[in-house]
Amino acid sequence: MNTLLSTHQPGDPVTLPQNVRNFLRISDLHNRNLTCAICNQPIQSRYFLDPYGTTVCNRHELDYCCLCGRIITGARVQVPGYGYSCTDCGMAIKYDELETIRLKINEFYTRLRIFIPGYRLSLRHAQDMAQAYSQYFDRPPLGAAWKDDGSPEHRYRIDIMSQQSKVGVGNTLAHELLHLWQYHRGINAPKEYAEGFCNLGAFLYTASVDKGEALVYLSRMMENRDKHYGVAFRQLKVLYDVYGLLAVIAAMKSFTER
Repeated sequence: MNTLLSTHQPGDPVTLPQNVRNFLRISDLHNRNLTCAICNQPIQSRYFLDPYGTTVCNRHELDYCCLCGRIITGARVQVPGYGYSCTDCGMAIKYDELETIRLKINEFYTRLRIFIPGYRLSLRHAQDMAQAYSQYFDRPPLGAAWKDDGSPEHRYRIDIMSQQSKVGVGNTLAHELLHLWQYHRGINAPKEYAEGFCNLGAFLYTASVDKGEALVYLSRMMENRDKHYGVAFRQLKVLYDVYGLLAVIAAMKSFTER
């Protein structure tokens, strides 16, 4: 005997169980009255919507955060080399906040059996990063990892641009730490796979962060068309999805200098 479990006719509204909606982080945006995040007035017609669910009526000219992509609804902060950001990204993160993030990433990588060598970690303002890295980049990098053979005491170091949100700093630091992992093990992979591997680690860590902003970062990483940070990353992610992390690490170790 067959049992009819459910039926759906074209045009019927699609509903999802609440646990599925929570997993997908789907809001009830279509079931509530919308209010403009800038003027606090009810939205009557067309409106703007950012990836974070912020709604703004079409009477306003918008600025989007140059770092996280959020609609700026209040004060904005100028980030040299990038543009204007929201205050969550533009207000420089503090060292105690960075240390909390660093410990979480270290614990995450340790669970994956990825062990990072000792290093010196510095926070630097965007303007300072612009000056320090002007010969390497057109605009200040969000992070940079260094191997200093002339300084045995601080052989490795990482500079992090302080004008990022906590999610952004975590994503950046998780990426840069895997450069140190490669340096320490003598891995000299082609640039696309060196960067792609670092982005895979950053993706896996960011996926463990229980914040809506993390989903936006993951989406941007998956849609990145750059051959180093996007295409090669997705190739390694396929390897990870099919064969697991050990296979990715084995592939990276194949580039070890003899």
